[in-house]
Amino acid sequence: MYLKKSIYILGLFILISCTPETNRQKMSYYPSKSAFENESFLVPINLDTTSLNYMDIVQMTPDVDYIKDVPYFKIIDGNQIKNIVPFLPVLIKRSELIVITEDSVFADKKYPIEDLKKVMQNIFGNQKQSKFYNYKGFPNYARVAIDIDTNSTGKDIKKMLIKTTNAFDEVKKTLTDSLHLSIYFDIIESMPKPKKTHDNN
Repeated sequence: MYLKKSIYILGLFILISCTPETNRQKMSYYPSKSAFENESFLVPINLDTTSLNYMDIVQMTPDVDYIKDVPYFKIIDGNQIKNIVPFLPVLIKRSELIVITEDSVFADKKYPIEDLKKVMQNIFGNQKQSKFYNYKGFPNYARVAIDIDTNSTGKDIKKMLIKTTNAFDEVKKTLTDSLHLSIYFDIIESMPKPKKTHDNN
């Protein structure tokens, strides 16, 4: 009986050891693993099942004090587990962010969302000085702001986070230097614009 058990355990160990690296789930952290060291600060949110909308999550995200009640997302994307902590752009200039909406990317100008990877590559991937010089003040951090409809569901947020991290990961593969992705939640583009009034005088 003990011999059979030992053989079973040995076989299981060999099977795990021989599992191709491509089939194992890779852990990724945004912005970096250090943001997840103290789990007592983090509030996990399952974006597939949460009843919270985008505005709810924006409102619960700390502006500066990141030592309690910090929203935290764990997203399974293929063979990759993406761990994400969002920020609010309270101390960040708008010119230091790439802003991503449901259908557009805002950098030096407005681009279609399909150009997200190209925009990131132009800003963070080029070896020579980019014309997007405002981003160069933080050479080890790519800073992007997601700005979507305030009523967007958890699944909508998940789609935007996957789209954003996938584009970043592709660009990062082309770099020799370390680069971290900081994701901010913003509501400037998604807030209703004030209606223009006509002065008849």
